[in-house]
Amino acid sequence: MIDAQATRQAALVPQAVLLLEVLGAMVALALSAGYLVLIGLGAGAVVLISALVGFLLFITADLDRPTRGLIKVPDTPLASEEGEMLNPPAPEPATSP
Repeated sequence: MIDAQATRQAALVPQAVLLLEVLGAMVALALSAGYLVLIGLGAGAVVLISALVGFLLFITADLDRPTRGLIKVPDTPLASEEGEMLNPPAPEPATSP
């Protein structure tokens, strides 16, 4: 049998990469906020860009961990395949003597 759990675990984005993504987003937001305030766009633009970056971080984390987030992937195809695998094998065809 194929070790599906190990394959699934290997496909996840490592925690260090997710942490680096969050830290990079924080630096980018700080620089963007400073620039937007400097050119006079104010707090509205900073809130808008912060919400957009936060949403993108949320979607990235949610898609990487499908069993824990809001986006759920249905297991109907997997369950139907499992049901077919549990059926007994077909009988051997009759042969004439």
